[in-house]
Amino acid sequence: MDGVFIEAYMINDSILDGIAKVYDSANIHVSNVSYEKGKRNGIAINFDETGKKRDSFYFINNKIDGEFF
Repeated sequence: MDGVFIEAYMINDSILDGIAKVYDSANIHVSNVSYEKGKRNGIAINFDETGKKRDSFYFINNKIDGEFF
């Protein structure tokens, strides 16, 4: 993931917790991912280059649990 920037709250400077905003190398917001103590938990939304929602998925305990719309 070269050039990717993640804006997020971190526990002990290493464990993602809460909503992580992901930006690509051109600084375009490409996704929001819900984390709970380092594991994906909740909705992950991916955006296209215009900022519109492309798709979304639901995670439980770091495992995908289907699409979410």
